[in-house]
Amino acid sequence: MNNENTTPLEEVLLQISTEEEELTHAALVRWVQRHPEYREELTRFFAAQAVHKSAPQASPDDEARAGQLMVSKALNYLYEQQAAPVASRPTVKAMRLCDAVKACGLSEEEFEAQCSLDDLIVAKLDRRLIRLLSIPARLFERIAKVLDQATEDIRDMLSGEPIPLHSYKARNKPEVKVEDFADAVRASNLPDNTKAEWLSAATSEHSSGRSE
Repeated sequence: MNNENTTPLEEVLLQISTEEEELTHAALVRWVQRHPEYREELTRFFAAQAVHKSAPQASPDDEARAGQLMVSKALNYLYEQQAAPVASRPTVKAMRLCDAVKACGLSEEEFEAQCSLDDLIVAKLDRRLIRLLSIPARLFERIAKVLDQATEDIRDMLSGEPIPLHSYKARNKPEVKVEDFADAVRASNLPDNTKAEWLSAATSEHSSGRSE
């Protein structure tokens, strides 16, 4: 963030206030992609504005002044959050894969084709049912390229606690099955040659010590 070409945070927030009619999740994704150096600040900014969404709207004559005031209040809020103890700060959850695909304007079929995956594997990745350590780096890189995001962001999406299905009739939450990437590939409907490529990637990376 010390780069002389980095746009100041205040200017970024002012651009958002003037260009975005509604601070939606999709808008947040666009601005984070445009300014990844302000990812946490933008996330908190959008969350803060959502809380004040019902505030009275300014008249057209006061639009510029209202925009400046909104930015000023947002900056104060962000600085207060940064000064607060780390333990008291809200945890920002990583975006799910399915949401990232939608935010990029891709259909599920387009995403699957560009990543050489099928719907079964994508669904398991989205619900974090594939062990992160078993996923080859090649897949992280391919998904990052398709979604135009950083590889580390993709790792964040696919890591964490497994996500169970919400629709179930049993009184107790059903057990969530987590598996290795290679097992997910073998159980998929991918063509044999594509399965072989992914299995080879997973095997070669793990055997060379590249798994993390």
